[in-house]
Amino acid sequence: MLFTPWNRYDSDAWLWIIATEKADANYLEEGVKKAMNQYVLDLKSNNIWGDFGTHAVLMGARTLAGSLVDIKNPSLSWTNNNFVSGDYNRTTGLLGNASTKYLDSNYDNDLAGQNDCAMWVYAHTKSSTTSHNYGGFSDGTSAVRIRGGGGASDIRHNSRSTTNITDNGGNAVGLIGQTRSASTGYTARGNQADESETETSVASSTGDVFFFCSNDSGAASNYSSARLQAGCFGTAHSLSAAETCMDTYVTSIVALGL
Repeated sequence: MLFTPWNRYDSDAWLWIIATEKADANYLEEGVKKAMNQYVLDLKSNNIWGDFGTHAVLMGARTLAGSLVDIKNPSLSWTNNNFVSGDYNRTTGLLGNASTKYLDSNYDNDLAGQNDCAMWVYAHTKSSTTSHNYGGFSDGTSAVRIRGGGGASDIRHNSRSTTNITDNGGNAVGLIGQTRSASTGYTARGNQADESETETSVASSTGDVFFFCSNDSGAASNYSSARLQAGCFGTAHSLSAAETCMDTYVTSIVALGL
């Protein structure tokens, strides 16, 4: 088998690869490494790599531990709370249980600006529970959350506000998220379409962003039973571009037949 020399990879992709292999305690297949490299290249060519503050791709790695590596901060990993190896699948992602399992990104929500923030997940299957949080943070006055229910058109967003705004048709697979670059409103995305929302922002306080639930004033709230393939938090960026990049990565990993 021929292997690609390390210096043929993007430098940031290589750091992600070697951190994943360390967490996996095993080498990754050549095809997986090439898919990881291409994903980083795609993010950079779409000018959104720099907007990601924290990002975990919950598929591709050999193990659950490997999938929790923060690709923007590869010396760090998201903290696992109660997930077990059987919850993880290399092609379909990580499955929540709607009661106890969640990830702490260890990334402070306040590192993104009041009017310069974005958050999204990439779902393989949506949650079966009627009220849940795909992820987020709230201090009771201001929140960045992606909230969902069992209905096909039930995704509720908070974007630097505690007002729930429903994105019609948003509760689907693929990228579900929001991005704000103005004080007067933000863009929500779901079901491969953007939707403009009008809502004035409110200043937020410090606290880690959680996934598979929300960090509500320090407590995990409304757990999700979705199966997620990625999560991301950072500054404002194109959600459609992020979805296209993830689509390509998912297709590449699935094609390997892992």
